[in-house]
Amino acid sequence: MTQVPTDPGVLVRDEQPRDHKKIRAVNEAAFGGPDEADLIESLRGDGVVLLSLVAELEARIIGHVLFSRMTIETPDGSVAALSLAPMAVLLGSQRRQVGTQLVAAVWPGFVSSLSGL
Repeated sequence: MTQVPTDPGVLVRDEQPRDHKKIRAVNEAAFGGPDEADLIESLRGDGVVLLSLVAELEARIIGHVLFSRMTIETPDGSVAALSLAPMAVLLGSQRRQVGTQLVAAVWPGFVSSLSGL
């Protein structure tokens, strides 16, 4: 198995309102445009965000992940679902497990709390 370098000083925490501009900048830089950043603002405005986390390294936001409620329409009716999107990491921190750290920070407890989706 290939060893992937990690950034041991990465702190994963809940986003705060003061982070919104920095989260937008991270998403625009990671995706090369505003579409994902606009999606985040739209999801916040729709009130469907369940969880939004940032990854910090040396007090600088280098990554972001957002989980939101969604509905899947099927021939048999609507199904409540969870969306993990977008997830963004600044170019200089990619391939260093930052995205993995963002998801791993929530996975154990978060999945068990989804019964009320």
